[in-house]
Amino acid sequence: MGRVRIKHPNPRDIGVRRRLLALLAPTIKVTRLIPASDAVVVLTPTDKDADAIFQDGMPARLSGDGFTPLLPPELRAQRTVICSGLDELIYEHTAEEIADEVGSQHDWAAVEGVFKFPRSPTMKITFTRADMATKALTEGLHLFCIHVPGHQLRQETYTPLLTCNRCNAVEEHHTRSCPHPADYVRCSECGSREHTFRNCSATTKSCLNCGGDHSARAMRCPTRKEALKKKEEAMRQARTKPGVSFAQTTSASLQPHPNPPPNLGPIDPHQVADRIDVLASRTSFQCGLSGCFQQTLSASLAENGLPNVKLPPPPPLQAPDAFARAVSLATSLAAPTAPPVSTPSTTAQGATEDSASAASSASEDSEDEDDQQNDVEVIREDYDDDFDDNDHVLDYMAHAVYRTYPFDSADPARLTAQYGFRAAGGTVHAIALATETIAIHQANRYRCNLVLRDNHRQRLLEPPTSTRAQDTCPPPSPPSQDSRNNQVYRYSAQ
Repeated sequence: MGRVRIKHPNPRDIGVRRRLLALLAPTIKVTRLIPASDAVVVLTPTDKDADAIFQDGMPARLSGDGFTPLLPPELRAQRTVICSGLDELIYEHTAEEIADEVGSQHDWAAVEGVFKFPRSPTMKITFTRADMATKALTEGLHLFCIHVPGHQLRQETYTPLLTCNRCNAVEEHHTRSCPHPADYVRCSECGSREHTFRNCSATTKSCLNCGGDHSARAMRCPTRKEALKKKEEAMRQARTKPGVSFAQTTSASLQPHPNPPPNLGPIDPHQVADRIDVLASRTSFQCGLSGCFQQTLSASLAENGLPNVKLPPPPPLQAPDAFARAVSLATSLAAPTAPPVSTPSTTAQGATEDSASAASSASEDSEDEDDQQNDVEVIREDYDDDFDDNDHVLDYMAHAVYRTYPFDSADPARLTAQYGFRAAGGTVHAIALATETIAIHQANRYRCNLVLRDNHRQRLLEPPTSTRAQDTCPPPSPPSQDSRNNQVYRYSAQ
């Protein structure tokens, strides 16, 4: 949204605003006219409309009716490019000669002014329109038989400083939040308590912020320079964080974003496998209730800047034999060195069903073994098209089921040693951690396969390699005793 102040002696007169709108409306889109003390603030839907107020003879037409448009600093920054690293054969010319050269060598350019930095081969060129500056950034400039490529140009940035119009404090509070009463008067030019800057006739100036011989609004004020430096540094840091909005960046109380941005690109699995393992282990300590694993794991991954894992809604809780079948199936798919599995605890209902089916279990063992072997072959065939090392994938799935067993949460070191993952295969490693939620409720190989393939297609992490890295990657660090009391954890590599 564009914002332009147009000065007029009587801005609150409705007739004045009607005349102003009549002058602007034929060519410029206006969303609102706001009367101020000495000007009318014109709001436009785009910066392009705001820029049009200063083009094609519009300033002359406005001036003929008593209006004076003031070019806003943010719009001037959009019209300005900074050229650095200039050749001496360019920099030796005067600002006027450079302005004439830009206009003569580029038929699309019209220069408003040129400023040369005194102690470096750098200059600032202000065009009459913002689109000219954009074109210069794209095509570069040809000056005095030397081509200045676009990568040597950058657009000037405008960093607004919060200044109270009542007491002239910098980066402290808005005027409406000023601690001084509404009738408080302070001149920003001389510091007098008797008048404002509009009625100041003093010949000497005194800054209210630093006491120097300049206006409190002057950019050469050390206080304003320091505030500007801090804010620009905060904006540079925030530009690398997609989760930070422009409003958060330019606010007076800018704070770092609470969560690191999600990393949606490829990640080295050897650098993050141990982190995901520790996070999932800590998450498991707090996720005894159905359905809370996904939420807690997602929050922990986001807290550490790791990609989230997509899970379908968990199926309804099945009979205890479904969980036992999942463990049995995963055991048959695991690597030969997989840790031993203990029998999972069952509910009272499960115990009743187990006792009721004990008599017929012996006769069904051979049939179950055949079904289980068929399941093994089907899953192995399912993964042939997507992964190079099936045993590697299924090993992680088995470990994911192992980690759903009851364990002593007070002994995380034993848990890590007995149930820890091998640190390899980024995608499979991350997704297998999440498949344990599904395995707890139902042995459904289709759902597990769907989760693995959906996330593999999104390339949240690097796909697994055919070579295991258990000998080259360090084992995951056990979670600390103090951090097990919280549900969301931040991993520290230190």
